[in-house]
Amino acid sequence: MASQFADEAELPALEVKDVSVTYRGAGFPAISRVTFTVGRGEVLAVLGPSGSGKTSILRAIAGFVRRRGTSSGGWLQHRDAACLTGEIWLNGIEASDFPPQKRGVAMVRQTWDLLPHLSVLEALHLTGRLEGTERGEVERRSEVVLRNLGLWRLRNRRPGQLSGGEVQRVALAKVLVRVNLGVCLFDECMGSLDSVLRSELLELIEREFVGGGAASVWVTHDLREARRLAQQLVILGNGCVEQTGTLEEIMKYPATENVFRLMTGYGPEFFLKVGSPEWRSLVESLRGPLECLGVVENGVLAVRPGGWSEVSDTQLGVEGRVVAIERLAKDIYRKVVDVGGWRGEVLSSVNGEVGQQCSVVLDQEEVVSFPGDGEG
Repeated sequence: MASQFADEAELPALEVKDVSVTYRGAGFPAISRVTFTVGRGEVLAVLGPSGSGKTSILRAIAGFVRRRGTSSGGWLQHRDAACLTGEIWLNGIEASDFPPQKRGVAMVRQTWDLLPHLSVLEALHLTGRLEGTERGEVERRSEVVLRNLGLWRLRNRRPGQLSGGEVQRVALAKVLVRVNLGVCLFDECMGSLDSVLRSELLELIEREFVGGGAASVWVTHDLREARRLAQQLVILGNGCVEQTGTLEEIMKYPATENVFRLMTGYGPEFFLKVGSPEWRSLVESLRGPLECLGVVENGVLAVRPGGWSEVSDTQLGVEGRVVAIERLAKDIYRKVVDVGGWRGEVLSSVNGEVGQQCSVVLDQEEVVSFPGDGEG
């Protein structure tokens, strides 16, 4: 099948424009007016808590949600009918009304779907034939992909004869064998893997997809995955985009308290209420200018990871108490320190013990502030 998409290399591979998805019987949209762009060879990570609409975005891109007024003929419908508003553009062509099989989009799920009655090689051949690629080309690409992924020796095995890691590699091979692939969607596909398999698969995906010809959208709860793979992040909250940007941009200028919580994993003990007794005590204890600690009236303050530093001279810092220690690497420790009821992270070359007293100083340029309602 000839590609339907424009040839202009400068066009984004994927544009999501003002997209909303509403499920039947719901009183509000699952996602509302979501907009972002992904270029060829780029990976965009979508992060958000459960129920924030991450999978709904992928279903809209893949074509499993139809736009209002579109005929259902030729569509693969999900059991929970949904309607889409807005536009999905693929390589410069509006594809909002295209059925899934004509979009050049692949979706990899956590279940790594494989047909149990097909061998590895048969599964790849079927994928290519469904796409409309000529038989000879399908066979050639299948062999190349399987050899590249170290799966050629397993080509005649069925899913039940494969290990968990091998099943995941075969699922990725089914994506890579496609000729007309423009966008690849990953829906929390690492969630059930142990740390060793996760690391191996991330290395494989990084090698095959980052900088390749297709755009990728990576949905995850895990910031470490996003940090490793993605050039851009989209942060979702309650079905809406709260912020987009690089990891560095979002950490430096978090748009809302919710964004900062998601990016750091911080609980309420890491946030300090302006005007509270703890705040007043800290203002009295800290040395140096204190202007940044009061810029948001009745707001809350937090410190970026590493904004506190441990010092040996107790005269230079304020007293804190170590409440948790994690070894990150040789001679690098992450300590969570409680300073008068306000917690923060310290990176230190010195190990210690939980409950130990320490002296810390605050880099006030690493303090971020938010309105006090917690909604940003």
